[in-house]
Amino acid sequence: MAQLAIQRQQTVDVFRALTIVLMIVVNDLAGVTGIPGWMQHAAADAGYMTLADLVFPAFLYIVGMSAYLSQSVSAAKSSRWQRTVQTTRRSAVLVLLGVLMVNADSGYDASLMWLPIHLWNVLLYLAIAGIWLDWPALGGRPRVLMRSAAVLLLLLLCASYVGQGGSTILRPQWWGILGLIGWAAWLANLALIWLSRRGLYLALLALICSVLWAMLTSWLPAGSAVLEQANLLTHTQIVLMGAASAAWLIRLPAAAAATSRTKGALTLQAIALVLMVIITCYYFPVSKIHATPSWGWISVAACWLAYLGLECAIKLDWLARPVALLLPAARHSLLLYLLPYLGFHLLRALGGGWPQWCLQGEVAMLITLGYMALLFVIVAQLDKRGWQLRI
Repeated sequence: MAQLAIQRQQTVDVFRALTIVLMIVVNDLAGVTGIPGWMQHAAADAGYMTLADLVFPAFLYIVGMSAYLSQSVSAAKSSRWQRTVQTTRRSAVLVLLGVLMVNADSGYDASLMWLPIHLWNVLLYLAIAGIWLDWPALGGRPRVLMRSAAVLLLLLLCASYVGQGGSTILRPQWWGILGLIGWAAWLANLALIWLSRRGLYLALLALICSVLWAMLTSWLPAGSAVLEQANLLTHTQIVLMGAASAAWLIRLPAAAAATSRTKGALTLQAIALVLMVIITCYYFPVSKIHATPSWGWISVAACWLAYLGLECAIKLDWLARPVALLLPAARHSLLLYLLPYLGFHLLRALGGGWPQWCLQGEVAMLITLGYMALLFVIVAQLDKRGWQLRI
């Protein structure tokens, strides 16, 4: 049983790494012309979703699975209040990073800022590395001095920021991808800590999130402050279903040990997910931008199938070599997410950029694949040396 648990934890790690791969590809190809429609985000009111629209919810789903595993282990080691403080701290860091990245991307007034925006961004990511990157070779007083200098640099960057209209305050125009993950992870972790870790109860909480979303969007006027945050309910629903799926799937016995029980449980889960997809698609349009419940439940069903497929492939040793290559990426998912932004702004700060012919069709896709391979090499080398971004 212990070996089975390790295998299923590995499946979660591979799932996370593959999601990061897709996230890098989708983000890097944003704005590129001549790429297939399924690699571009659907319009807000298109009524359908693409593979690109599945990347963000897949990461939310994995956050839920990881949260279930983490809370199951830490429940025996620390109190509920200790775990609440820990998850609040981590989520607050993600929200902070999300707000910083959003303001660095838009809403600034370049003519009033002390530094060129691309240099400001490079220094921002260096400050983030100085604060949260764990360097095993650097400890004691040097580590404290470096972290203190990085905190000071981050404060100076925030003080030097000038938004549109002359505002000097960083504002959450929206929470950013990391911020949205932070809020949803915080709410789901609180449910795991204070309410229940049973799959059925977590699924019921996810259903309540969908009902609340429907009620808020029906009752509140467009543009209200509360309505603008309603999308967090669907994001939390996906994280909760990731945790529920972990409770159901990871605790299932191996097929050889309990075939009928395993098949029966999987059948019930499949029926429940299909029903939720049908019901929500009947009442709500599919939209990632509006974070509709139908988009959320379709995403959950797709992630559930993807996890099962990965587990079968890993069990049959079909992915032995790819798994070895992907595991470092799984351990450094946040670092892999941030590195492309650092690379982009560093290139621009040095006056570089891609010629127009590199931003079209197959050429852009080949460059993206090469860039992703380079990122994997960098992360693998950092992994060997024990460097890790810890929040």
